[in-house]
Amino acid sequence: MIRLVIKLRSKVYVEPGSPTALIVFDDEYYIVDPGVDTRRARRIYEFVRDQGYDEGKVVFTHAHPDHIGAANVFSSPTYAHVYESSVAESNVLRETLVYGARASSKLISIRSNDVKITNTFRWEQEFLGPLTIVSLPGHSQGQSGFIVDDIFYVGDAMFGDRLISNVGLPFFPDHREALNTLNVIREYIVDGYRLVISHGPIVKGEKAINLLQENINAILRAKRYILELLQVKPRTVQELTLLATKRYATTVSSELLLLNEVTVKSIISELVDENVVEPMITENGLTWRMVNR
Repeated sequence: MIRLVIKLRSKVYVEPGSPTALIVFDDEYYIVDPGVDTRRARRIYEFVRDQGYDEGKVVFTHAHPDHIGAANVFSSPTYAHVYESSVAESNVLRETLVYGARASSKLISIRSNDVKITNTFRWEQEFLGPLTIVSLPGHSQGQSGFIVDDIFYVGDAMFGDRLISNVGLPFFPDHREALNTLNVIREYIVDGYRLVISHGPIVKGEKAINLLQENINAILRAKRYILELLQVKPRTVQELTLLATKRYATTVSSELLLLNEVTVKSIISELVDENVVEPMITENGLTWRMVNR
């Protein structure tokens, strides 16, 4: 069988994909974010068995369906941050958090079965076997990263340039936390860590800094553009999302608009807190306008 697994360090491997999976060997195996493709998950399982490991753990950075869907391939205990546990176990809760409501299968491309979480962890416990746990919220409330040696698996705390170009607005329900998290990751890059990004390349040094800055710029440019649009006239979140997506994304789809709307709402919330914009009720529904100063 052709192996796609890449060795990064002694006993540290990745299986490239979207998301890329992290595989760590200690007294047992640790598989971080096996993804949603069950065929790939079986390939990973065969790989760890070929290395002589029969027992291990499946660990999640967060509970979005593209990261957890194939977990049931492994007959292993599952671990997620305490904030992510219920999300993994409830398809309805996952969809509600991501889309704001139960989502039709006609509107979303990635769904997953519920995954039973057998164990939870908290950031303050610091370690899960050989994995050092790092708090990286923003993309998800319980988003966590994991460090082994000089390898830092950051999950969806930041994205590759290709994905940013495709979607235009990175999915950050709490973009303020995401910006804080990106600054945390910057410190690890400066300290020489190599980043493994779930939806992106493996990078370190200047390339990692440049990619991290691209993530920051994607957030800040969206905020600036929303302000420009509102200075022209009041608009709804749906209008702002469509215009921003058309400006920055390579293509526009109904699913992408549903996802990008979440980031736009996060930016609007910050602008309200800054007393820059305010709500108003119009014939078009809830609309946002600049605050008169």
